[in-house]
Amino acid sequence: MSQVKLRKSVFDEVGRGGGALPTREPLYARNGIAATPHPLVTESALEMLRAGGNAVDAAIAAAAVMMCVVPLASHIGGDAFCLVRCPDGTLYALNGSGAAPVAATLQHFQERGGLPEDGIALSTVPGVVGAWATLNRRFGKKSLRETLRRAIEYARSGVPVSARLHVYLSNARALFSKFPASAAIFLPNAEVPEIGDLFVQSHLADTFERIAEDPTQFYTGAPAREIVAFSEANDGLFSLDDFAAHANDVVAPLSVRYRGHVIYSEPPVSRGIITLLTLAILERVELGRHEPLSAQRFHLLIEAYKLATEDLCRLGDPRFVDASIDGFLSDSRVDELAARIDPNNARPVAGAVSAPMSTESGVFGDADGNVVAYIQSIYMGCGVVAGETGVLMNARMNGFSLDAGSPNVLAPRKRPMHTLNNYIVHDRDDELVLAGGSPGGELQVQINVQMLSNVLDYGMSVTEAVDHPRFALGGYFPGEAPVLRIESRVPPGVIERLREMGHRADVMGSWEPLSGVAVQIIARDPRSGVYQAASESRRADASVGGL
Repeated sequence: MSQVKLRKSVFDEVGRGGGALPTREPLYARNGIAATPHPLVTESALEMLRAGGNAVDAAIAAAAVMMCVVPLASHIGGDAFCLVRCPDGTLYALNGSGAAPVAATLQHFQERGGLPEDGIALSTVPGVVGAWATLNRRFGKKSLRETLRRAIEYARSGVPVSARLHVYLSNARALFSKFPASAAIFLPNAEVPEIGDLFVQSHLADTFERIAEDPTQFYTGAPAREIVAFSEANDGLFSLDDFAAHANDVVAPLSVRYRGHVIYSEPPVSRGIITLLTLAILERVELGRHEPLSAQRFHLLIEAYKLATEDLCRLGDPRFVDASIDGFLSDSRVDELAARIDPNNARPVAGAVSAPMSTESGVFGDADGNVVAYIQSIYMGCGVVAGETGVLMNARMNGFSLDAGSPNVLAPRKRPMHTLNNYIVHDRDDELVLAGGSPGGELQVQINVQMLSNVLDYGMSVTEAVDHPRFALGGYFPGEAPVLRIESRVPPGVIERLREMGHRADVMGSWEPLSGVAVQIIARDPRSGVYQAASESRRADASVGGL
């Protein structure tokens, strides 16, 4: 793998920061690799690879099993985005997000005082099934019947409740209690399942079966009819035409150059363009000349991210927004933004950010060089399981603006902006270097940029990149500096210097998990074809596996 030589100060400074560096190595494998949020998810991906499937088949199998073991972060009523790299180096970006119903007009919600707190009126058409069908048809080797087999088994027979799932269900108890169909699944006998209990989703298994037979049924057959009937009986807005009109985009990804590499990510409505803009700004300020745990490096990462995020106000569904994104990543635009960075002072920000943490991701590679960086989200808050479909619906309408002047304003058949994004990195020879992503709502861009910088600027292995002390911005109001949460392993003098620069630094635990964040990352040596993989070290159930 093409890497910058690792600086010894990475280890020295982490040691002084308090907290031991894990003695981990990446998982190395040649014939297939998977990094996911749960051991059963990883094993389902490897099972597909052992059976002769490719990385796309592995990704679909893993995505379906996620809905059994981490259902409140990832369910069939949500959306998905992914990057697919073929063995010849060709890359594709898939937008598997759904649109608002035709009846979901701005006037409709203005007359009702805004969006509701919960319920199916918050839902857009689920896009994840369409994403699977597109991936399977265009890139897969196995049938959907084969890729969904393990998920069908787990949904019908049950999986043991993990500590994490128990906590998630406990936190969602009040929401699910409002809706009988939801409570019947997630609160059996009106109680939160205990750790180790079997968690069964038999109606979901039935829907999986229908999808395995023919995925178009989800949009034109019995599942669609039942979701629409439930919607009509519960103040929802869906029609059968809304489901029948669903379509996915498969397009070329966007890219920027960074440290001699090309970074690829998904175009809008994904927030991948913000990841790329942040990196383009950092390229101008030569981030890598600063030590990896220096105040100056953290300051530049933070300031570049804030500047890039302010450009979110210019983005919306490209099927509706006339403004071209061609100039968004132009040299002149990036130069202008980079010039705004004050090397010694934090700048105020344009607006606050917040989003539910209800997403999971995975990265997959096979012996032939197919690689998939995949992410899916349910966007919790709706709370509704639609009748006997077993489909937990999304609250993605919350991703729209209700400001009529916003490019992201709510409109019928429009897709809202998403935080979801992944990355794939090529070297100068157009060979794969990295692929990865992380859930975490508004934190996704921040975490992805830190991972990319850790490897490309400082030559870290994938495990060193994941384990390196990190930060996150959040919890602020327009015109104020955001709260900077930063791990205590960062030397005290660095934190104090950041405060002197105007950052509102809040020191958290040495290995404290950030809400929703779970990095998954792989690398590949183009000479040997050997993969490296790492999964989130701050989350006990994150997992890697290889063949």
